[in-house]
Amino acid sequence: MGLVLDVVPNHMGVGGHDNAWWLDVLEWGEDSPYAAFFDIDWQPARRELRGKLLLPFLGDHYGAVLERGELKPVYDRAEGSIGIWYWEHRLPVAPTHYARLLAPAAEAIGETTMELARGMAGTRSPSARRQAALEMKAALAARPELGDAIDAALGRLTGD
Repeated sequence: MGLVLDVVPNHMGVGGHDNAWWLDVLEWGEDSPYAAFFDIDWQPARRELRGKLLLPFLGDHYGAVLERGELKPVYDRAEGSIGIWYWEHRLPVAPTHYARLLAPAAEAIGETTMELARGMAGTRSPSARRQAALEMKAALAARPELGDAIDAALGRLTGD
């Protein structure tokens, strides 16, 4: 018969940084339009794990990896997005958490963009949160001069 190659999104490697569907699931969780394509148990028996994903990427205990600064918050200036990098693995930060991460750079970012960031954490529908996130990321990406202030704010988090 030869070689059978099974290429479907939920069987593809989910590490790294180049599977757009997987990255969307990491960023939006159950609200991702791609969540149903992956075999994820969003309601496991352990209550503290509900709505969460366990990712087996770390080469050591979380605290040790964190203290060594191997988890690096990175601002992507072209996308206006924030992710945590662990070597070659990109773990997108949910935009609903941007306001807290960007707070130290709020003065440079400006009130309008910070208001977009804060507004996503409300009780709006997933589609409204997603639209607000796109607007906020576009606003950040449109102002490349903010990159240094955001990098400095995120740099304070490394190893913390």
